[in-house]
Amino acid sequence: MLAAALWHARAAQWAGLTNAAEALRHWQSARRLLRDAPQTAETIQFSVAACMGALGLSWRLGTPKAEITEVFEEGLKLAEASNDISAQAALNGIYGCFLGLVEGQSDDYCRYAAEGIRLAEQTSDQGLQIAQRAFFGFGTVLAGRLREGLASCEWAFEHLPADPELGKPYSGYSPYLGLLDAYAWMLVRSGRIAEGRAAVAKVEALARECSDFEILTWLGLPNSEMAVACADAAAARAYVDTSRVSGEKSATPQSRMVSVATHGAACRLEGQWDAAVASSGEAVELAVAGANREFEGWVRSELALALLGQGDIDGAERQAELSTEVARGQPSRFDEIRGHLAFVRVQMARGGEQALARADASLERAQSLTNEFEINVYLAELHECRGRMALARGDATAFQSELDRARQRYGEMGATLQLDRLAREFA
Repeated sequence: MLAAALWHARAAQWAGLTNAAEALRHWQSARRLLRDAPQTAETIQFSVAACMGALGLSWRLGTPKAEITEVFEEGLKLAEASNDISAQAALNGIYGCFLGLVEGQSDDYCRYAAEGIRLAEQTSDQGLQIAQRAFFGFGTVLAGRLREGLASCEWAFEHLPADPELGKPYSGYSPYLGLLDAYAWMLVRSGRIAEGRAAVAKVEALARECSDFEILTWLGLPNSEMAVACADAAAARAYVDTSRVSGEKSATPQSRMVSVATHGAACRLEGQWDAAVASSGEAVELAVAGANREFEGWVRSELALALLGQGDIDGAERQAELSTEVARGQPSRFDEIRGHLAFVRVQMARGGEQALARADASLERAQSLTNEFEINVYLAELHECRGRMALARGDATAFQSELDRARQRYGEMGATLQLDRLAREFA
């Protein structure tokens, strides 16, 4: 029985991310065999490792929550019974990642990852510590809790080694590169575009050097957000190609979603409305299919804007409403802001005082989230939307004031293409 479990463990490691579904099947088989094996220190440790192996693939594949919660609770019970603090830390971090990416429970991602950090710091294992910091970094960026995330990343950069190999067994990717990725993403969402671009370039170079294809794939997300914020269609298209090539190496539902979603955003920036609707629609289907619920708010807001470009105002309004509803429930504060901005654009296209009044409420909520969580990358667009609404109401003074503020903010971000667009439209 133990020999059979060992065979399945080796098979799981051999399958790896290139055949993640098969690897998960082998880890689950090992778990089942070990339940009937004599309870020794060796078999308990092996059982915990099998649970961690299954958990580490669950968030990449979108495994059903009930199944993975059982794995987490089983592993945690065994780790607690054997007083294995390291395993308890690792299990909490991975389970938090699952809850965030697969279930869309962003604050729970942060909560379990924070527990992973607390436990890891009771050990001397720096690999474990940096892995938990990486989980927490991604959790906070997805939840929109940027101040906490930036502080945690900066602590890790100061106190833990800058070693791309450190802690990889706990996460399956380089935690150091993951921290750099999450940090770059936070800088972008904070509106610190120049710093974010430099951070992305740093982690991209290291990820290529280390052949960390998952990190290269995930870099498509902050890269796409930078391109959208700066209205840079050419940059968006270049990042799509990078994400597609790297994503094919890991071949998980998550990597497919990143490729499709960033393609949809690039097509929208290029004005290819039919292609944008097709790609963003597929991204929505992939998000709700199970592996990527965290991103549902984002891809629905993209679909709303693509439908608006296509002229489908009713369809765009429905997707924007769903975007804000989903993101608020998770909560994903950044994606909720995106959803509200898409809704505002739809209401301005619809026209009339009733539509503008609905847009007012969305702008107020988006501004409140921006202020509370310092999600500043869309400050310029908020000012621009207010200016356009003032113009629609015939208030030239308010229009000019808000437009000036939008231009100032776009300038601070280095978004020259946005400034050029405004100059052409309001010459």
